[in-house]
Amino acid sequence: MKLFFFKYNFLFFALLLFQNACFSQSEIKESLLNQNVKELMNSNPEQAINITKLLLSKPSITDAEKAKINFLTAKIYKVKGDYSNSLQFLFEEKKYANYLTDKEKLVIELEKIDVLRELSLDKEAKDILTTIENSDIGTSKDVRVFKKAAILLEKVKFLFNEQKFTDGIKLLTNELHTNGNLKNFPELALSYSLTLGQLNLENRNFVEAKKYFENALTTIKKSKYNNNYAEVFALSGLASICFQEKKHNDAIQLLLNAYNNSIGLQNIYLQESVIKKLSVNYLAIKDTLNYKLTNVNFIKRHAEIDELEQESINTAYNLISQEQSEKYVQQESNYYNISYVMIVLVLLFVFGLFFMWWRLFQKKKSLAVIIQYLNVTRNNFINLIPVKVEEIKKINIPKETEQMLLKKLERFENTTKFTNKDISLAVLAGQFDTNTKYLSEVINSNFNMNFNAYINKLRINYIVEKLKSDPNFISYKISYLAEYCGFSSHSSFATVFKSVTGISPVTFIDLVRKEKEEENLVLENE
Repeated sequence: MKLFFFKYNFLFFALLLFQNACFSQSEIKESLLNQNVKELMNSNPEQAINITKLLLSKPSITDAEKAKINFLTAKIYKVKGDYSNSLQFLFEEKKYANYLTDKEKLVIELEKIDVLRELSLDKEAKDILTTIENSDIGTSKDVRVFKKAAILLEKVKFLFNEQKFTDGIKLLTNELHTNGNLKNFPELALSYSLTLGQLNLENRNFVEAKKYFENALTTIKKSKYNNNYAEVFALSGLASICFQEKKHNDAIQLLLNAYNNSIGLQNIYLQESVIKKLSVNYLAIKDTLNYKLTNVNFIKRHAEIDELEQESINTAYNLISQEQSEKYVQQESNYYNISYVMIVLVLLFVFGLFFMWWRLFQKKKSLAVIIQYLNVTRNNFINLIPVKVEEIKKINIPKETEQMLLKKLERFENTTKFTNKDISLAVLAGQFDTNTKYLSEVINSNFNMNFNAYINKLRINYIVEKLKSDPNFISYKISYLAEYCGFSSHSSFATVFKSVTGISPVTFIDLVRKEKEEENLVLENE
């Protein structure tokens, strides 16, 4: 296989050298742009990037040619999921605005919106959408129609993120009825089909969703160029429908095809999305081996995405800050000096870094809570973080007495006497026919904690098991749970619960509730 690709690349560059000898520079570039790049853009983006890099390295390249090549390069990087490089080329296009048509200028801004939305920078994306909606880009009728339809599509994608699926369906279907099938704009028409498919899928209109996804696949197959990027979304959408219909084997086959496409595109965002759906289907058919393998793969991709996303967000903020600063300098150059602009730049940059840090902190915090919850639920007996006990002179207890007390403590743990609010070291020592010093020493030396910590641990273990085993308990108030397991107040219960489990009672109950809902969903689909 490696030898094949080596030969392919060698022949390609040999052909390029031959063309250099036979044709003019402009003819070569135009030919490559129209053929190689467009053919490879959505099927082999890495090869397409190699071609555009070669073209950009030509010393005789003109600004007009750079404008076209940069735009194609930005789209290719977006297909790869390399949003940082995609944004770099999109923002660089402002240098060549004089060589771009109105439609090209509009599409560049739409591509920015798409990338920023993928990075969850909705505010920045909406700001660009508002700007182009109020701009005078597009004087011809053809561009005006495209602009209206494209802006509507972007608004619907924001509605999708806000889970307003019905509103999105109405807007897009009305637009299709007004402008027919958008046959003059095939890429836009394809995006309409995929978006409508996804909206109907989330709205549980499975028949309609299947129609739009299949329509998208038909459009892709009829297209002059391969479009593995769009095909991944269509196949993944059909797989989700199969999952809802409990056709898990069909869903897995569709997802494997989608995954192969995403591998060729080198897009780890698409890979993570497909792997996640594969994992759910393997779980549904109880294929434990493949379920574990896909989970490992999913964790790996997720870690890669966190790193890549942080870099992309950083790039986005830097580029947006730079663009805003340049506009500000242009408009206010008669009133403000350069030092003020630099301060604004620094503040914006610091804000961007703070935002990225905050977002990463929230992700890590959420992940830590989930991991702590899993650690708690995997163990029948929660291990306390060892309590630092002050070193005191140990009491010599006869071995027989210590063993007898340990057996009594074991029987005590199997009762619910520890939920009695009046329980104390003295009371328990009396029940065990021993003295408080002996009992305290046995608990300290064998459990590495004092008597109060020992009783609190038993109470928290008890209420955790109740929350996990009895569905009614997750509906009770915290104050009732506190009283039920022996605490005198809501606040003391919450404090001890968090010190034992690592998470608050409210967070723990929410996670239990979600876990039960997911289990019920899997059982319903079996």
